[in-house]
Amino acid sequence: MSQSEQTAEVNHHSVPAAKIALFQSLFRGRDAVYPRRFESRRTGKSGYMPACGNEWVRGVCDKPKLKCAACPHRRFVPVTDQAVRWHLSGQDQMGKDFVMGVYPMLLDETCFFLAADDRCEIFMPPEELPAGSSGGP
Repeated sequence: MSQSEQTAEVNHHSVPAAKIALFQSLFRGRDAVYPRRFESRRTGKSGYMPACGNEWVRGVCDKPKLKCAACPHRRFVPVTDQAVRWHLSGQDQMGKDFVMGVYPMLLDETCFFLAADDRCEIFMPPEELPAGSSGGP
């Protein structure tokens, strides 16, 4: 079954497994680790960091004294159907907000993403774009 056939068959009545499979086929990246969104209750700062299976585990995780990048106990969490389910529902198994990201660059330096911005005309008419730019001469 082609991706377009698969897309046409998945809708709001589809079973969760079909929706998860479609999501994973469209948003592919590294599967051994994913970033999880965080927001600091103290500062309001937000961002993404690699999901860690040992985060905040008493006796293992030394946050906030030790940054995750320097932690010898860091254990990346792989992308799973369950993680995608949490992302699509917006909550993890504990009922906490859950937003996962994706690391699009694979270890072999390939990527399944394509980004295009067709709004350039809003900011610069095509005749003013440099040669070789999208929409340029």
